[in-house]
Amino acid sequence: MCLSRSGYSSIIAMLMTAFLVALSAGVLSVMVQNAGVSRTVLQGTEASIAAESGLEYALLKIRNHRAGFEDRIAPDDRERTLISALAADIPAEMRYDIDAAGTAYSGTLAPGEFAVFSLFTDPGVPTGTGSKHPNPTGYRAMVPTSGFVFSADGDFAWNIIASDSAGQTYGIVGTGSLTRPVGSDTSAVVSSGTRKDFDATAATFDLSSQTIASFLSAYENAYFVVQNYTGTDRVYSMSAATDFGFPAHRIVASGIVGNIRQNVALQEDSNRLFEVLKYSLFAH
Repeated sequence: MCLSRSGYSSIIAMLMTAFLVALSAGVLSVMVQNAGVSRTVLQGTEASIAAESGLEYALLKIRNHRAGFEDRIAPDDRERTLISALAADIPAEMRYDIDAAGTAYSGTLAPGEFAVFSLFTDPGVPTGTGSKHPNPTGYRAMVPTSGFVFSADGDFAWNIIASDSAGQTYGIVGTGSLTRPVGSDTSAVVSSGTRKDFDATAATFDLSSQTIASFLSAYENAYFVVQNYTGTDRVYSMSAATDFGFPAHRIVASGIVGNIRQNVALQEDSNRLFEVLKYSLFAH
């Protein structure tokens, strides 16, 4: 039995239709995959923008506060929702965490290097949304550090510089070693230092001994400056009963869009902000 021309035409038309359907399905699959990749790339870009924005916002808060300031925007923080609402064109979730204070810290000082610890922390001003105000105004009391002790695996020099309510600067100075940790805690072997007071009438300095604890109770906004004046590295550690400001602060910011999360981390050396202190009158 032979097929008519119309039968061949029908078979060819069916084959062509099947081919075109398969081709269309393949093209559609590629387009869907490309759309998914494009969406992922777009969300990744938006998440990166949110993370960078969180980092900048955290740096703004640090700039507007004193040493030892810590803050965070967590998933359940209302400030995160408020900020997201202001950036409705980029539906991203922003988070960050500022780590700048604590009760324990350790590190290494190369020859000639120094580290500055604030013996107080800035509590900031709560906004009522879970985090702290980005630009607080007016006076706010710092939270002083209590019971600190600093130790190292060799010789080092230290200063404590503080001020009174009128802004006048005072300080005490001393040295420590492997067997002579320094601090206001009862475990410290070195618990006092040499105080230098300027006599304007005689144009001389009067030297006297004062305990670290009494010095800290008499003045405010104290900084503990330690320097490695030897020719070898010094491994050190510092601890306290209450928080003190670290020589470096770390920020970890995150941006989240959909299932995409981008993180940005920054560690900034706070010592450079207080570098002038190493040239102070109370230096070793």
